[in-house]
Amino acid sequence: MDRWTRTGPLSVPMRAIRRPGGLPWIPFRWIRRMYPPGAWEDLKNIFAAYWYLHSILDIEGIASSIQSRTEDDPCRRCGRCCAELLPEPVDNDRMLFWMDAGNPVHLFHAPITEGPRADRFHTGWYYNGARLRMCPLLLRNPATGNKFCSVYHFGPGHRPPGCEGFRPNWPHCEVSQRPLVP
Repeated sequence: MDRWTRTGPLSVPMRAIRRPGGLPWIPFRWIRRMYPPGAWEDLKNIFAAYWYLHSILDIEGIASSIQSRTEDDPCRRCGRCCAELLPEPVDNDRMLFWMDAGNPVHLFHAPITEGPRADRFHTGWYYNGARLRMCPLLLRNPATGNKFCSVYHFGPGHRPPGCEGFRPNWPHCEVSQRPLVP
């Protein structure tokens, strides 16, 4: 019996609902942490964001191009830091840059409509007009269990500024204190 098989009430094996090639990339651990039980509308939006991202990017190609973790790299690739990082507002120029480059980050930002930044800045993480509780760009490599950013391969300038200048903030990451740059 593999991990996708469940036993029903009459001991008849049932296959868990799974879209081939899709669901294994979703970091379920972080979704369970960030979304409380019963948050069906919120869950619907995060899964819709993941399905859309999966349909427009070659996730397997991106995952295969990621360099292996070396022994001197203190990052565990657990996803904790990225799952809880909220991006700061970005200006219209950065949004246009992402759109022109074909970077899907712009899809997860919504325009700010109130206050001094109204109509000049965008904020994330949004999808279908709903605020997401975690970064929809964080994916899980099913072969290794490591988490990775689906737009990291685009290089500098293609991630929100908060991600570009990020320094690890979890106890097991503090030793590195380095920005994540390609």
